[in-house]
Amino acid sequence: MSLCSFDKNRLNLFIIFYIAVIFILLYTTPFTLPEANILYSNKSSLTNYLATFFDNLNHNYIYIRAPFFIISLINIYLFYKVSNLYIKDDKFSSLATFIYLITPGVFVSNILVNYATIPIFLALSFIYSYTLNQRVIPILVLVLLLFTNIASFVFYLAIVLYSYRKKDWILFIVAISLLILSSAIETYPIDGIPKGHLLQVLGVYGATLSPFYFLAILYAVYRVAINKQKSLLWYIVSSFIIVSLILSIRQKIKVTDFTPFVVIGSILVVLVFKDVISIRLKIFQKRYKIVCMTVVSVLLLETSLVVLNYPLYKLFGSRYHIIDTSMYKIAEDARKKCTKNRHKRYKNLYKYYSLEVCN
Repeated sequence: MSLCSFDKNRLNLFIIFYIAVIFILLYTTPFTLPEANILYSNKSSLTNYLATFFDNLNHNYIYIRAPFFIISLINIYLFYKVSNLYIKDDKFSSLATFIYLITPGVFVSNILVNYATIPIFLALSFIYSYTLNQRVIPILVLVLLLFTNIASFVFYLAIVLYSYRKKDWILFIVAISLLILSSAIETYPIDGIPKGHLLQVLGVYGATLSPFYFLAILYAVYRVAINKQKSLLWYIVSSFIIVSLILSIRQKIKVTDFTPFVVIGSILVVLVFKDVISIRLKIFQKRYKIVCMTVVSVLLLETSLVVLNYPLYKLFGSRYHIIDTSMYKIAEDARKKCTKNRHKRYKNLYKYYSLEVCN
C-alpha cells in the first residue's frame, strides 16, 4: 500500500501506534539539557510557566512533560480538522496529518518539554476558529501568542496582511496593535550586522523538517502564490519563511522559533499535490507520486532514527538531543551529590538533579 495513499481508518491505526511509541519514549528518555534550560530559564513565557507549575507539583520529569504531551495530542486533532477545512477530502487530509506527525521536529516536540508545542496549538486554534467565523477565540489566541517568547511578531504581520486584504478591519486593528506592542517590548530581538547566516538557517530547516520536505513546502508556497487564492494558512507559513530568511542575512536566528509555524505548511504541500493529481491522467501522475513517496520515505527514515538510534539523529543537527553519556552517569549517581563534570552548559541539568560540583 502506498505511503501517499491514506484513508481515515489507516490514519487512526497509525495514530494509536504513534502515541504508544511516544508514551514509551516519554518515560524512557532521561530529562535533557534543553528541557532543564527551559525549566530554569529567566524568560517569561507560557512554556516556562507551564513547566515550572508542574515541576512545583512534583519534581519529576514525567509530570513536567505531561502537559506538553497532552497538548501535542490536541494538536493532532486540530491539525486534522484544519486540514479538512482546507483540503476537503478525508484521504488527502489524512495524508497531510500523517506527514505532520512523522516530521522529525514535530515527533521530538511530542516527547520533550519545548517551545514549539504551545505555539503550534495556538496557531492551529487561531486558524480553525477564525475559519469557522468565530471572533472571541481568535483574538484571545493572538493575545496569548504575545507570551510565547518566540517570533510572534511575524504571526501578527501575517494577520495584518491577510486582514487588510480581506478588509476585516477589527482583526486588522487587533493584529497591528499587537504587532506594535510586541515590537515595543522586544519579544524577539532584531539586531546585529550582516554576517550571512542564510546557509546555516537553510541547513537547520532541512534538519528539523527534512530537506525534501522543506523544499516541498517552499514549492507549495510558490505554487499557491501564483496559481491559487492566498489563504490565511498561506500568509502565515510564507511570512515565517520569508522573514526568517531575511533576518538570517543580518543576524543568527533560532530557526526553532519559526518552524512551529512553518511545519503546518504540510497542508499546503498536500493541497498542491491533490490539485496536480486530480487534473492529470494516471499515466502522468507517476512522477508526482514518486516525489511524494520520496518526501514521505525520508521523513519516516529520519523519524525512525529518532526512535531507534537517537545519537545518529544528532548528525542531522537537531537542537533536541538525548542526555550525554556523562549525564546518564550523573543521573545514576545523583545520591552522591557531587560531580567532577564542570561544564557550565550543564548547570541547569545539575540543578534539576540537585547535584553539586566537586571542589
